Amino acid sequence: MNFKILQVFNKYLEKGGEELVVNQLTIKLKQRYQLKNCLFDSAQWTGDQAPSKLRQLKDFFYNKESAVEFKRAFKEGDCDIALFHNIYPIGSPSLYHVAKEENIPVVQYIHNFRPFSVGGTLWNKGKVYEQSLRQDFLAEALSGSWQGSRLKSLLMMLLLKRLHQSGWLDNVKAWIAPSEFIKDKFVEAGIPKNKIHMLRYDWETMSVMPLRKDKNFYLFLARFDDEKGVNEVLDAWDIIYANNSNGSILKIAGDGKLKHTVINRALKNPLIDYVGYVMTNAKAELFQNCRAVLMPSKVWESLGLIVYEAYDYGKGVIASANGGLAEIVEHGNTGLVLSEVTGQSIAEAIKQYENLSQEQRLAMGDNGREWLLREACPKKWQQEFEKVITLALENY
Repeated sequence: MNFKILQVFNKYLEKGGEELVVNQLTIKLKQRYQLKNCLFDSAQWTGDQAPSKLRQLKDFFYNKESAVEFKRAFKEGDCDIALFHNIYPIGSPSLYHVAKEENIPVVQYIHNFRPFSVGGTLWNKGKVYEQSLRQDFLAEALSGSWQGSRLKSLLMMLLLKRLHQSGWLDNVKAWIAPSEFIKDKFVEAGIPKNKIHMLRYDWETMSVMPLRKDKNFYLFLARFDDEKGVNEVLDAWDIIYANNSNGSILKIAGDGKLKHTVINRALKNPLIDYVGYVMTNAKAELFQNCRAVLMPSKVWESLGLIVYEAYDYGKGVIASANGGLAEIVEHGNTGLVLSEVTGQSIAEAIKQYENLSQEQRLAMGDNGREWLLREACPKKWQQEFEKVITLALENY
């Protein structure tokens, strides 16, 4: 069916997995449907040209200009449905209000725990704030979970409370969750089970898997935030170095708040190699040459696209069992699953992986790629996505 879709996305200050998904989705949807984008950019609220703090505060709760832009884009495109991703802060809840006022059916793509989390991840400073799923946001807000600011977090708490009380979410006719874990948590939070659909991200695998090499290093590629397990990975390699000065190398790539911590720890440990922020060819080379990929996330991940990338290169993954990761990393089959995220547990997993034969490691990579081809098939995703859109319009 040739749906006319308006895709709505507020870009973050720092690019992450959600923006990657949206960019890939844009390419896919344009190939099959009539797609129009309505984009907002958080960078507009920074720098010399940014609105005043008072104006930002007002627009944060209800941005009239964003509402007008959304309404105009929907009507100009003669669209059938709106596909929402992140809408904060510039899009604002005004978009849900316009959708309800204009009777515009919305499909909400879930990439994190909003609108049931102040910070978006239900996690901050080593703690999961599961009570936020019951709209009890105070503890999470007081922890400063959004942008590291208690004040901003309290404002986000008020915004979410107002949004849930307003009834503006009624025009979300379908919710798309990328894992069964996320689906179950949103049902627990009160989203009707018949309105939420599990649809894993798809992946365009390379037609031919590159020649695999093993250059005796493990790859950790992530945003350098505590929630990604950065400190625990560094602790693990300190343990490995203390036990064996000729142990396997850790190549750590990325950027973020803990960048200086990574650099300083790398200077003290010759087994840790900080390679900076990598893209395209440099990134591909790391995947092709690593022994395995690490994803010891401490948060409830919605899914984990780094796992997809590792599988595409035929590499095994050592990951935590948090969130959707438990559904895509199979212990002993496509990699190893950590019992907990600590330096000691990661060091023990590395030791276990080192004790595998080369054939066993290659088999894990092969199994991962087979999983990717089977479970993240673009054709399968397309069929399921079309079912969701059809159901949303029927409910409309």
